[in-house]
Amino acid sequence: MVIPTNETRLFEELIGIIGSDFLEPRLIDFDSGVVKNLSDQILLVYKPNDAGRNIYTIEENWLVREPSKRSFRYEFEIKEEDLE
Repeated sequence: MVIPTNETRLFEELIGIIGSDFLEPRLIDFDSGVVKNLSDQILLVYKPNDAGRNIYTIEENWLVREPSKRSFRYEFEIKEEDLE
């Protein structure tokens, strides 16, 4: 999966049978998350079991917004300290 800077990707769509059903991004489907710079150099690799701040811990590290009813937007910001 490749997500360029300042772009978004739809992970999965679901129309719930029960009104309150929604899906979080299923990152577990991916064995790692790789952060590269514009020169295509690898800066950081996230793995599902890595300790600390991690893209796989959605409930702890993602900003969740509900822009409209039954529509959720999940954002993860990569910060300078993540790359150190």
